Amino acid sequence: MINLSKYELLGKKRLDQLDGLRGVCAMAVLVHHMVEKSPTGILGSFFPSIFLEIITDFGRLAVYIFFVLSGFVIGYTTPEKYTVSEAKKYILRRLIRLYPIYLFAIF
Repeated sequence: MINLSKYELLGKKRLDQLDGLRGVCAMAVLVHHMVEKSPTGILGSFFPSIFLEIITDFGRLAVYIFFVLSGFVIGYTTPEKYTVSEAKKYILRRLIRLYPIYLFAIF
């Protein structure tokens, strides 16, 4: 008998369209920060001001869209039944992955 893990039994549960939308939102946030932090004259000479306003407004909204989609994707791809030890391992892996980047960003 073949012994498959829970993750192999789930199969491919990625939603490529949502991953793509999350990527667009991440890029919009990046552009929003670039526009907000750059001197007005530099970007204003290349792009019309209305375009920059639309980008910055969408960048603000894109943060919320990104977090909602990320929560949905994590919930959708997570196995239905997590034991306490599996949940602890998951949280520890996420902390190890994200905490160093967070510390680097704030210091």
